[in-house]
Amino acid sequence: MTRDVTPIPKETRAWQCRKDVEDCTRARPCPSCRGRRNRRAGLTKQRAARKALETVTGTPAGRYSSQTANEELWRLATLCEVKEGAQVGPIATRFLAAETQAFVAKAFGDPRPFLMVAMPKGWGSEGIVLCRLSELGHVVEALSQ
Repeated sequence: MTRDVTPIPKETRAWQCRKDVEDCTRARPCPSCRGRRNRRAGLTKQRAARKALETVTGTPAGRYSSQTANEELWRLATLCEVKEGAQVGPIATRFLAAETQAFVAKAFGDPRPFLMVAMPKGWGSEGIVLCRLSELGHVVEALSQ
């Protein structure tokens, strides 16, 4: 007896442009739909960053959604700006390359977390510190010792 292995089509909601632009589709959205999608994705990343920072610091960013909805209003010990999407692609590429290089050279049993410091030309002794959000607690603990 043979089973029918025909894939079941995924049932998704029909695409509907809020501006009723005729050539707006899921694959090629109009500027309004694209902006809405980008904003939604950015806010999702912003919420994840806020929750991670609250966990590490033990301090709530705010008591109400109006205080936590925008990173400029967060009541944390540091100022924070969360970026998402294609604009951070080159940063992520450089970070992953540096992380791979560090892990290849890492000694067996070395428990230290990875931290990248970027020193742009023309900045003098100033730099930018990067680490994974999931490793932030370990990095802060290691730096405080």
